[in-house]
Amino acid sequence: MSVITLLRNIQKIISNLFIFFLIFAVFFLEPHINLYYKNLIYTTSLCIKIIIMDIMPFIIIFFIASALINIKNKAIECFIVVIIFIILSNFISIIFGYVFGNILYSDEAIHIQNHNIQSLKPLFEINSLKLINSIEGLAIGLLLGICSIALKGKKESSFPIALDIFIEKCNNIAIIVIKYFITPLIPILVIGIMIKFLHEYNVQNVFNMYKTIFIAMLCGQITYLILLLALNVTISKISILKILNALMPAITTAFSSMSSIITMPITLSCCNKIAKNSKIIKLFIPATVNMHLVSSAISFNVLCIILSNCQNCLSVQDVVLYALQLSLLMLGATGISGGFVFIAIPLISTVFGLDSQITSLLIVLIIIFDPFDTAANVSANILMVNIFEKFYIIYNRLKKRII
Repeated sequence: MSVITLLRNIQKIISNLFIFFLIFAVFFLEPHINLYYKNLIYTTSLCIKIIIMDIMPFIIIFFIASALINIKNKAIECFIVVIIFIILSNFISIIFGYVFGNILYSDEAIHIQNHNIQSLKPLFEINSLKLINSIEGLAIGLLLGICSIALKGKKESSFPIALDIFIEKCNNIAIIVIKYFITPLIPILVIGIMIKFLHEYNVQNVFNMYKTIFIAMLCGQITYLILLLALNVTISKISILKILNALMPAITTAFSSMSSIITMPITLSCCNKIAKNSKIIKLFIPATVNMHLVSSAISFNVLCIILSNCQNCLSVQDVVLYALQLSLLMLGATGISGGFVFIAIPLISTVFGLDSQITSLLIVLIIIFDPFDTAANVSANILMVNIFEKFYIIYNRLKKRII
């Protein structure tokens, strides 16, 4: 690792930790902030939330389209199998999170008494443009990518090349927007939401609520990881101690850095200790860094159940449809803390009936919980390597039988 790369990674870790220092500072400083400035900060936070929600579907379009057009011809089939596996794995984890959330459901989970009569309100009316939603962005991105791949065979036409250039330029712009515009605004967004909740609710009750919710989310993740560990031991015939020993460097790095991308070199090294096929590792791990979010899906759905008081409120058909939509949306997840939450909010607002106040709280809790999410996601990705290898072997056997 070069010195420049090392310094960049240190900078990312510091910037990730900075938001947590701000959040804890708000807990102590909130009572001393003037009411007008609280309203101003809250209004700014609300504006940022709406802007991000409006921009995110367009980012999804070009992230998905760019991922598709950058597939090399020889790797198309294998990459498609990886994507199918990721969607299937995310789908199963969403179902697991929904079921686990219902098991842990309690009527008392979020009953917090408002202790402040004067609620914070925006200083002016804020309306979203709502040009397209996340599902539409996903569909457009898939369509663009598929069209680009389909047109590449027509050598007499220059349109496919122009389309590829357009998609790549837009994708680069989207990356710049995330890095230099959205990511720096996340702390302000979180602070505004935190100030509103601390102003309107008793701090003691807020801490108790967070404690209950975090334990529930963590229990869901640990239970699922234990199941993955047991499946991994069965498939690979490697001892539990060896697997746990291989996981530890990645877990500690992911938890402290709060970044799957920063942890990726460690993740690759850990995979080599428990998996034999280096080609599978090199393909699977980079592909799963931001899209394979099984642990986040579990904690996210446990949180949705608790915050919405939605115990068994969906039919089996609705749960399956919701899980499929969310697992597809995860393919467009970004590298910012809780990034997939922003693209999933329109969906969960409809499915669980969450209002803007609850979704704001959900964003804050997901971001605060991000170190655990990142560590659990990285652990799941490592444990999934051997499972995917088995999945790929089964796929090849079925393919030979059909052909």
